[in-house]
Amino acid sequence: MIYAEERYNRILELLSQKGRVDSSELVDVLNTSRETIRRDLNKLAKEGHLIKTHGGAILPDHTASGFDFPFTAREKAHPVEKADICAWAAQNIHEPETIFLDNSSTVGHLLEFIPRQYKLNILVNSVPLLLRFCQMQNPNWNIISLGGSLVYPTMSVNRYLTTDALKNFRPTKAFLSCHSIDENFIATDSYLDDVELKRYAAELSEETYLLVDYSKLNRSGVMKIADATLFNHIVTDEKADPDFLAELKTLHGSVHLAPTRTK
Repeated sequence: MIYAEERYNRILELLSQKGRVDSSELVDVLNTSRETIRRDLNKLAKEGHLIKTHGGAILPDHTASGFDFPFTAREKAHPVEKADICAWAAQNIHEPETIFLDNSSTVGHLLEFIPRQYKLNILVNSVPLLLRFCQMQNPNWNIISLGGSLVYPTMSVNRYLTTDALKNFRPTKAFLSCHSIDENFIATDSYLDDVELKRYAAELSEETYLLVDYSKLNRSGVMKIADATLFNHIVTDEKADPDFLAELKTLHGSVHLAPTRTK
């Protein structure tokens, strides 16, 4: 038996991969009734995670510029794998450093694993991260909000004011994620402003970490951030396709497989 929360996550996962799903496909994949799928889609549509269509659903803002998958939906996809990746990546943070954290749902998991006693400057453009920092009130972390124009679907600030603020810093490390690494080993994203800021952060930072769970590998994207080989480190999880991973490793000497944490 598949519980409701599992169905919701699977529906959102399929949407993030394809941009559109059919009800008949969901009935088969989830091995449930059409009426159950109808209720699930209604609930997810009411919460803003998708838009119902005749016979299925699409992502909100399903436009010619790409698939703008809302943060509230993205954060539900593959949370265990994202946490495993961030647990490994956090071991590479030392004090005192200035680090950049992007607005991805993956990078947000880093906060669980950065030692609270470390004295750090942390640059962010993510509204959810700022809220979490407010709740934590850690005096050892100097949180610097980059400002900019508020973008509702990604719950972040972006555009000229953000990049203009970032240019005043030289991060020692940037932790980034993306929509995909495609078959040509190009890191892509679906939102133009995110692409521009991630490129800029990667250029300014001494060392870059690209954090991508297995679902993002060998998957087509919309806009190029950079060749994956230009990031200093690529970190994924143990569910990554071994064939794709082997090809990526031949091109990139620093591909890391984050171990599954013991619960």
